[in-house]
This record gives sequence, structure tokens and C-alpha cells, in this order.
Amino acid sequence: KPKGVIVDHISVVNLAINNNYINYENIRTIAGLSTFVFDGSIFDVFVPLLSGKKYFMIGSSDTTNLDLLSNKFVYNNVDTVFFTTALLNSVVENKIEILSTLDQVLFGGESSNSKNISIIKSKYPNLNLIHVYGPTETVVYSTYCNLKRVYCINIVPIGKGLNNKKHYTLDNNLLICPI
Repeated sequence: KPKGVIVDHISVVNLAINNNYINYENIRTIAGLSTFVFDGSIFDVFVPLLSGKKYFMIGSSDTTNLDLLSNKFVYNNVDTVFFTTALLNSVVENKIEILSTLDQVLFGGESSNSKNISIIKSKYPNLNLIHVYGPTETVVYSTYCNLKRVYCINIVPIGKGLNNKKHYTLDNNLLICPI
């Protein structure tokens, strides 16, 4: 069954500005790869618009042609992008060079392939590769882990909460677990 999620304006602002998961100073241009019916588009559109950065919209058909996508990244000085995990896996397996011009790559949406993450980290050690996690109800994501600082990856961690999010670990009875 399709679901609808109400997103308050303040929740979008909380995600888009003054948060701890990306370096806003390093952003010049964010590429919008997400379709507008996917919650990832909130990052694509509102982070650049609310932080004074450039937004470059890429058509959904362009994401299936990795050569064209790579050229658009270079030509438009794209340095920050959010990939679905499936698209990032395709990039690693077919044209990893796309990542060479990027500074910050966020990815999430499904379970990650730790082998592909290790390949990215070994080929581009200075890339800020940021795993983001969270349901739509938390406005795109609520946790992040910058994998640049993680050295051994057997399982891709979900990391810690964004500045304005609280997280609780619950047991089988939905009671809060001790630290």
C-alpha cells in the first residue's frame, strides 16, 4: 500500500542547514539525482537552496548512462551528490571514475555492499563517503557515518544521529537498552 508522509517545513530546514553530516563549506554544486517522488530529493533540492549553493538537476534517464552522468558532473563542477545504494553499486561495478571529481558522496536507502565500499575507499581515500540512514518519516535520514574515518568495513555502520535527532536502542519488549 502506498503511504503518505507529512513533512513539516521545520524538519526540512533542520535537515538542510546547520547540521553535522556534511561539510557545507566544501559544497559548490549538488547534483540532484533523485526523482521528486523519492524522499532523497529533499536533500538534493533543499540543501543547496537553503545554504546558498548551486543545484544541478539531472534527469532520471541520465542516471542510466554513466558516461553521460560523469560528463555532467565534470562540466557542472558537481562536488556533492546523494546516490541510492543501488546506483552507487552500479557506479563501482561499471564506472568508478565518476567519483574522482566528487568531494562528498552520500548514499543510502538499502543495505550496503561492504566490498564495494572498500573498493571506493581504497581508490579514493580522500573522498568523504557518507552512509546515511533513516526512514522517510524522519525526513530523508536521521543518522550518518562518514566512512573516510572508518578503517575496517565488514558491515557498513549507520553511525550517529544528525544534530537534531535522538535515537534509542530498544530490546524485544520495546524498552530502552542501557548504554
